[in-house]
Amino acid sequence: MRAIIFAFQGQVVASAYFITIATLVDILDGVAARLLHAGSAFGEHMDTLSDAVTVGVAPGILLYAVYFKGWGAAGVLIASGWTVSVLARLAYFASTEERDPLYFVGLPSPPAANVISGFVLFSSRVWHHYPYAWLVLAVMVMLSFLMLSNLRMEKGAFFTPKRLVRSWPGRAALIGVVFAAVYPWAAPFVIASALVILVITRDLLVRARNLTAEKKFPAPADSSSE
Repeated sequence: MRAIIFAFQGQVVASAYFITIATLVDILDGVAARLLHAGSAFGEHMDTLSDAVTVGVAPGILLYAVYFKGWGAAGVLIASGWTVSVLARLAYFASTEERDPLYFVGLPSPPAANVISGFVLFSSRVWHHYPYAWLVLAVMVMLSFLMLSNLRMEKGAFFTPKRLVRSWPGRAALIGVVFAAVYPWAAPFVIASALVILVITRDLLVRARNLTAEKKFPAPADSSSE
């Protein structure tokens, strides 16, 4: 709620920081629930509702306040589009969560929201204003598509040192931690963007490898008698 209030008050940097903190708390909350075996249906629904606010409503209001306030009704629709995309992603996740125990189907909404809020922090520090509204709009559309796509992302990348090093999301986190030691204000944007890029790259490589394997070893034709 503080992120939303700060965005309405024009304190967009504080709003972006609170969104980032909320996503970190969401990740730690999930990790703690799994490690302590404290998960429940009630907790899952509460987590979904919390995500709807922290990575759906709050970033949508932040985007409107920073980039699209001067666009009139179109700006309201664009900012609302982000919230609708996140809500659709959360519903999609709820319906596909048990499909694969090792992978998320579609880009999770917290890293997608961190790309947005992180870019606000990055712009504030680097340019001291907020340019490139059309670029932000393009990134919003791309992230919305990825959240509802068949992109696969490893679950539990941060549970063990082995997974932290060997998984693509873990590598993105390591890159972000190293970068944050020098430029902490850029950490949310760097970590989230690196995560998205690495996950997309991994998925494309897997698809290309599978396509090559299918060409080399085509499935046998159906030889059923007529």
